[in-house]
Amino acid sequence: MMMRELNMCMADSIPSFPIDPFKMMRDFGLVYQFMNLKKLEGIYLISENKNDIAVAGINYNRPITRRRFTAAHELCHHLSQIKKKELGIDMEDINLVRQSIDSYEFFL
Repeated sequence: MMMRELNMCMADSIPSFPIDPFKMMRDFGLVYQFMNLKKLEGIYLISENKNDIAVAGINYNRPITRRRFTAAHELCHHLSQIKKKELGIDMEDINLVRQSIDSYEFFL
């Protein structure tokens, strides 16, 4: 998924390497903050409504390479949420499907 979004984001330009996931987060409207998350690498908080914003937290105790990976990971969560909203997919529907699958797997 990230490659598809990367291609869309940079369709008219040649990307420079290394790709900056923090710049991409800003470009896609994802607010992020470095914080002490102890055992977590990162977190993504979805926006609750149109007046809210999505936020990502990245553990500042990790090496920069890990922080970059985590930023890209959290960005993928954000892009997934954007796509779900565009398609009109309701998270409650997704949770019902997951529960149904879990129930079905229980009987296998």
